[in-house]
Amino acid sequence: MLGDLVAFNAEVLQRSQSTFTGKVKYGPLTDIDVETVKAIIEVTTQQSASGKVCQLQALQGALANPLGKPVFHFMPNAHAGAIAALIAAGSPGVFRTIADLQAAIHALP
Repeated sequence: MLGDLVAFNAEVLQRSQSTFTGKVKYGPLTDIDVETVKAIIEVTTQQSASGKVCQLQALQGALANPLGKPVFHFMPNAHAGAIAALIAAGSPGVFRTIADLQAAIHALP
């Protein structure tokens, strides 16, 4: 699976331009914890989905995810409510074990 790694701990920057000076600036939009050839994986030890639903929306967007890869979550401490909130927001899977996450990624076309 290591050969499938595309990015690790990569910042996604958003381009903006000053209306006064015309200078182009790049500011952080989100970060990608792990990206493979098949999926993006958000990793956290938190128990809740606090902040993760908004981040999921950014990770599903064209700027962070131009190929439209599925965005999985690895959350070993996640409460059931956090899992439900992320699934409802569009995550194809929230996993508490690496083995389950790996199986889901390997099952992708």
